[in-house]
Amino acid sequence: MEEIKVDTRDIQAKALGAIHVIEADGKRLYLKMPSRAILGIGFSQMERNKTQAIETIAKGSAIKEVSDMELLEDDILFLSIMSDVADFTATIELKKSTSRKL
Repeated sequence: MEEIKVDTRDIQAKALGAIHVIEADGKRLYLKMPSRAILGIGFSQMERNKTQAIETIAKGSAIKEVSDMELLEDDILFLSIMSDVADFTATIELKKSTSRKL
């Protein structure tokens, strides 16, 4: 019988609110839903400096207890995950809303 390996960090991250994981160079960055404040800061930086905006959102969303923070601290590693962090912000599931005139 084949043994299934379960990564305890995945379980711990999920318990801490992780909704996404990015992997690079054998390291993992677990991300939780960013707060409105973090998204506001990040989106306000987007036109001036996209790299800084993505870094702000990544650092504000990272679950530090289980993530390999080297992915955000090392320039080469960070550049390798930038597009994944940007994709993460674009795929955040929001509740559907409607607006109507009374």
